[in-house]
Amino acid sequence: MTLKRMGKLFVLGAALVLLALPAKNKAFSSTQEYQINIDPWSCLVDPICTISRVSATDLRHMGRSACRDVDEALAGLKRLVADVEAGRVKLRDLSRYLQTAYANKERLQRILEKALSKCKDGIWIYCYRIGQRPLPCLAACNEDTTGFTCPVIFPNSIFLCTKNKEGVPNGLFCQLDTYEERRNVILHELTHLGGAEDDLDDPINAHALETILSWLKAYPTKVSTLTEWGLIALGILLAGSLVWMIRRRVVYRPSGA
Repeated sequence: MTLKRMGKLFVLGAALVLLALPAKNKAFSSTQEYQINIDPWSCLVDPICTISRVSATDLRHMGRSACRDVDEALAGLKRLVADVEAGRVKLRDLSRYLQTAYANKERLQRILEKALSKCKDGIWIYCYRIGQRPLPCLAACNEDTTGFTCPVIFPNSIFLCTKNKEGVPNGLFCQLDTYEERRNVILHELTHLGGAEDDLDDPINAHALETILSWLKAYPTKVSTLTEWGLIALGILLAGSLVWMIRRRVVYRPSGA
């Protein structure tokens, strides 16, 4: 086999691998569809938080990250249900958070699907001061509030308490120490838009969901897909072919020849 033919075979194999890769990552293609909008009037001052220097761009990133968490948790829930029902895993071997997710799988799936639909339809984030509320909602920014929603009247809106009573951008949301804490506020309110409540007697209340979603996100895929097995087989075939071709081209000469 000539060097030219070897090159063609290698290029063909590489092209097949590249064509197969998008199919493997198809489940995450929806991340480009998240629509996070920042209200230009209530969030006029930038940075939105003077203490932590949070900008409007940061809020968009936090919103997209929260939507991605919901998306990945929904995929994890579907894997969990499929594995349990197929007998690949036993409930008693799972953490109590995954057991809770499975026990409430239908309602949890509805919450996550509804929240994810908000991400795709478009979420609006508002920056409110203490005492401010969107009429005619009863919820408002209080001294101990980082954010709230009013899903009946404003089904796609999240109100963050970024300002004090005088309107200075150092409200309770801005006083949170880390990016992760602020992002979790948006995630918490996003689950409210999906229908979750703050009732502590509810096993999948909005507070509990923050932990449950992290477990679902990390839940592993137990069975490799056909695409993954195809890539593995193709890689082995290419490696074997390359070794065979190299061996055929090596000419052994006796020492001293």
